Amino acid sequence: MNAMPVIPIVDPQPVLDLINRMGGECSFDDALGVLTQAGIPISVARDALWQFLSDGWITFTADRKLTVPKADASNQAAG
Repeated sequence: MNAMPVIPIVDPQPVLDLINRMGGECSFDDALGVLTQAGIPISVARDALWQFLSDGWITFTADRKLTVPKADASNQAAG
């Protein structure tokens, strides 16, 4: 019988908080650091960051920093 691999769930909030504290951007390494300081193994932290990028929680800037995506007009409700 094959066992399903356990995929840890990592909360994106520490990375979002770091981005906010650093003025809206941080490096990939800084984001890894905040997750590993929280006790998450480096390989899991790296996978989590790529998952946050995939899920749209964070995005890359033109200079490869991490940032929180800005809502565009098409995503805002008409007032």
